[in-house]
Amino acid sequence: MSAGGREVDLPNQNRRIRVVFVDDHPIVRESLVALLQSEPEIEVVGECKNGREALDCAETLKPDVFVMDGNMPVMDGMEATRAIKKRWPSIKVIGLSMMGEREGGAKMRAAGADGFVSKSGPVDDFVGAIRRCFKQT
Repeated sequence: MSAGGREVDLPNQNRRIRVVFVDDHPIVRESLVALLQSEPEIEVVGECKNGREALDCAETLKPDVFVMDGNMPVMDGMEATRAIKKRWPSIKVIGLSMMGEREGGAKMRAAGADGFVSKSGPVDDFVGAIRRCFKQT
């Protein structure tokens, strides 16, 4: 886009979406990271195994989006989401759970999550949720 003959950089245009995965199950984290490696507009910048680690990653990595499991040891996803949204409101959080939208999604949204994806849902829903949340910024 140009303004007065010069190019203007729009937010979120022409850059990769910086994502951090937070899940206490390594196979889930590693599988989702591997899945996203084929998505040219998404860059996985970190992985965490609990909400406490997610807070540290928010501070150091400044991701665009967290994909946050709801049920984890040390600090669960709801508590971590509340803390992230309070301190870094521009960071998007997508809840991730084995529970469906009605139960898991409601809990994560009540904690401040910007979206929700069920682990039993289609892959396209997962990737689409990341794109949609990022575009909301």
